[in-house]
Amino acid sequence: MMEAALAAYTTECQAELSKDPANYVTDLKGDSVLKPELFDDVCSVFCLRNGHCDRGKCVCNHGYTGENCQLLAGKGPQLSKIRSNQTCDVSKRPCRKIFIDATNLENVDTLACKVGSHVTEAEFIGAGRLACHLPNVHGQATTSLTVAATNDGQLYGNELHLTVFDGTCQSCDQQGHCTILPQTCRINNKCYQDLDSNPADASQACDSNASNSKWTTKPTSSGHYPKVVDVVLSGPNSDQMFVCGVETSSTDSRARFRVTWYIENEATASEVLTAGDLEAYLPVKDLPRAGKLSCEVQSFFAGETVVSPWTNSGQRFSLAVRP
Repeated sequence: MMEAALAAYTTECQAELSKDPANYVTDLKGDSVLKPELFDDVCSVFCLRNGHCDRGKCVCNHGYTGENCQLLAGKGPQLSKIRSNQTCDVSKRPCRKIFIDATNLENVDTLACKVGSHVTEAEFIGAGRLACHLPNVHGQATTSLTVAATNDGQLYGNELHLTVFDGTCQSCDQQGHCTILPQTCRINNKCYQDLDSNPADASQACDSNASNSKWTTKPTSSGHYPKVVDVVLSGPNSDQMFVCGVETSSTDSRARFRVTWYIENEATASEVLTAGDLEAYLPVKDLPRAGKLSCEVQSFFAGETVVSPWTNSGQRFSLAVRP
């Protein structure tokens, strides 16, 4: 109401001044117009709150700044609360923007947010609210972020804390403390459901009864996977390749074989052979000049979760004596 009254008062004063012929001048076109200083020297009504007007410029009182002295000096935007809450569940909404109640804001092009270590776009919603854009953290089970804002791109105000989480495997409170849900796993900061396979190793799966934070080796059952008769390591061949060959008694087109290469008993490469393939190759150029090379094979049927025990090649090649 005060702002409206001040605006009305300023307009009324200008209207009265316009009635006096002495307040007019002739412009370059020969038209009679009001003296520029009657408008140019008038400050916004907001200036009067924390400053005074001097020839059209708002001069701020001590401790204030901004075009109309509306900002607390040296403080930056003051964030009070995130409008929804201090958590955002990516399984329910995108979590790419949050709305924040705030003071000490200025509607300028340099208005920005800092989310974690990322400077992101800010939107001025009004004198008491802004929106901050969030970095894309989809795929992560939990991400803890701090949020601050700046009017000038340099001075940031206070921080608020935000937890972005995947609600498919956990629930999180307003303090950012998360609890894993039943029949789910949180492994390497990603969410999985019971029986979900390890993307990097089909022989492992999420089994919350065994562990909800580590992969569990899938159970094996004799007779429910292709039989591996022997694993033969040979080479290098004429193409300078070592060969890990699989001998099997299975003729089922669903039979699959995972081959893992080892140097000094440490896994160095792994692949699942395509249907019908019984040999894996390892280029000599990719190997170190020393060490013992071996390979192991594990079998399973495509589309099934049961896998065989590992079968070792038995042979170990010394890389130091290769051609």
